[in-house]
Amino acid sequence: MLACLVRTTLTALVSHVLACLVTESMRKTIDHLLEVTTDHYKVPYLKIDLYYEDTDHYLNHAHAVLETNLDQLLAPIFDYTRQMEDTFDALYDESLIAEIKDFIRAEPTFDQCCEKIRFFQDYLGKISSLVMNQYFNAGRVCQNDVIKNLREFAQSFIDDILKYLVTRHRAENERICGVFSEVMRRAFKVPQSTEELMAMGEYMLRANTKLMEELKAANIQQLHFLARLMDLVTLDPEHVRLNAKTVHWLQMIQPIFKQNATRFEQFKFEFESNLAQKTEQLNKQLDDLGPRLVILNLMDEANNVDDYVQHIMKLLRKMNVFDQQVTWINKEEALFKFPLSTYPELDELKNIIFPFSRLVFQIHKWKRKYRVWMDGAFDELVMKVVEDKTEEFFREITKMQKVYRTKIRQQAVENNPRRFKGNVDDADFVNLPAPIKLCVKTLQHIKEFRQHVPLVGILCNPALTQRHWDEMSSVVGYDLTPDAGSTLRKMVGLGLGPYLDQCVFEIVSIGANKEKQLQENLMKMLSEWADIKFTVNTYKETGIPILSALEDIQAVLDDHLIKTLTMRGSAFVKPFEAEIIDWYDKLVRMNKTIDEWGKVQSQWLYLLPIFSSKDIIAQMPQEGALFQVCVPLLHLAQEINTGSDEVDGIYKRIMNAVSKEPRVLQTAGTVGILEFLLECTGKLETITDGVNNYLEKKRLFFPRYSYSARENSRGGLRFGKIDFTSNIHQLLIPASILTKISL
Repeated sequence: MLACLVRTTLTALVSHVLACLVTESMRKTIDHLLEVTTDHYKVPYLKIDLYYEDTDHYLNHAHAVLETNLDQLLAPIFDYTRQMEDTFDALYDESLIAEIKDFIRAEPTFDQCCEKIRFFQDYLGKISSLVMNQYFNAGRVCQNDVIKNLREFAQSFIDDILKYLVTRHRAENERICGVFSEVMRRAFKVPQSTEELMAMGEYMLRANTKLMEELKAANIQQLHFLARLMDLVTLDPEHVRLNAKTVHWLQMIQPIFKQNATRFEQFKFEFESNLAQKTEQLNKQLDDLGPRLVILNLMDEANNVDDYVQHIMKLLRKMNVFDQQVTWINKEEALFKFPLSTYPELDELKNIIFPFSRLVFQIHKWKRKYRVWMDGAFDELVMKVVEDKTEEFFREITKMQKVYRTKIRQQAVENNPRRFKGNVDDADFVNLPAPIKLCVKTLQHIKEFRQHVPLVGILCNPALTQRHWDEMSSVVGYDLTPDAGSTLRKMVGLGLGPYLDQCVFEIVSIGANKEKQLQENLMKMLSEWADIKFTVNTYKETGIPILSALEDIQAVLDDHLIKTLTMRGSAFVKPFEAEIIDWYDKLVRMNKTIDEWGKVQSQWLYLLPIFSSKDIIAQMPQEGALFQVCVPLLHLAQEINTGSDEVDGIYKRIMNAVSKEPRVLQTAGTVGILEFLLECTGKLETITDGVNNYLEKKRLFFPRYSYSARENSRGGLRFGKIDFTSNIHQLLIPASILTKISL
């Protein structure tokens, strides 16, 4: 690159010199011409021939010779510059900066860093061998700036690597000092529990063996790196003091280990003494509690169970405290690697207290439920809940009684000093053990309450209405209707037992249930009709809407008619018999309406092809007029221009009713629709008779034609084997022929 630059510069310089010489020669020639032409006597005869081609050839030749001479003259300089490029090309490569950054980021080892430093130090040696001025025949090359820049490049890379090594060495010293500081902190920490004491002992044991070996090896390595690092760079005093502190820790830590060993034994003795004291206290508390349990023998009165619960709760809290103490003692023993202590006395106390507490709590729950049922809101009682809960309490307490009988017998055989006093097989209630007394009295109490469960089922029936309460009140002679202050206890106090035995109230309650069931069935049928609607489809390709899917509606109707008839025959329908009758009448009307609707629609579809022709209407004017009147009754969309106010009014009423209310119950059950359909049926029958008479008359005049009106659902004429079904209107007889025939 440098050789090319020098060559280009010299070539341009020589060209510039030649141009200056030529310009000077021409200027002198022109000046001479100006001088000699000032005096016309002195003007010579000049003959000037200028050959531009020859001049260009001369200049090109001179330039080529000059270029050759310069190449030979500058060749040593070019060779020297190429040699410099080959030697230092890698040093000023732009990618070298990114390469050094990646090298440092990869956290290389100390040896790798030293190898990289030696690489750049070799370049510094080569740079130092360069001279400031290099002389050649053609001139001299000044290298001051090149040497300065190359040296700065190489030294900057070395400084970056050395900075990384110094930082890393300092960080490692700080880490080692930090580990020593942590060991000292853990050594002088006062343990608050046995767990902390044992953790401290394990840590210090590891620190005094394995960790110290690791720290010694790290110190030796740091000293080795320090010696090599000081050959490469001058360290600041703070760094040197940090390294001295790191080495000094090896001596400072030894007295700390000795002090920790002494303190560990002292703390261990204190915690072991505390463990022994806690164990002794627990044993004393267990010994003191055993004799106090004789008070359980006095807890034999079921009515005082609320007071017993408070005392039992205190015993259970003590058992919980004992369990926590045993857990703590066993944990401490495990930490000290002592055999785990067992406490059979505690287990024996639990076997007495826990079953008895479950019995007392169960009786307490029963008492609480009993008070809620007897003195709570009477209208909130549910017979199923009361009955199920009562039986559940009875089963649980019976089961506990059996368990206690077996357990106390076994303790009597074993002569257990802590068994309940009394004999489970004694006929005298006073001599029974306390748990058996509680069970017997509670079971007797439950049996007494069972007698009131039927009363709850009868009088707390949600199906009872004021009419039923009036009926029962008339039986007893006073008002039984419950109010806000009514309770089961008050109802029991009324002395309704004789009436319950006679099943008077039960009959009323059962009747109320039956009546409610009938009402629910009626409401269910009404709700089913809420979503049943008429379905309207287009008849074939005529574009005329007709009713369809009447079979589904008919199936629901038949089912509800049967259910309603059954309800009318029930002995419990009297209170709402009028509603059932009205509902039955509506179902019957709906059934007749839909049945009549289907007949009218079928007849109309039969007559529609006939009266679609004006010629047929002209031949049967009376029947055609009646047909036009009947068409709107089917609420079809065909336009009929009869101009009849009657037909238009009927059509609008029917169409509005169906479009506004497509539900079957509200449409088919409405009064008026059935009457319109019956009227339409009569007119359609008249039209059918007229058509049959008309066709019979034509058959007499045309014997070769036969007509079968009922065999074919659409009607038609037959001629030989030709079927004119649905095309009777095509048989058009001119009026002149009909006149002659009639004559």
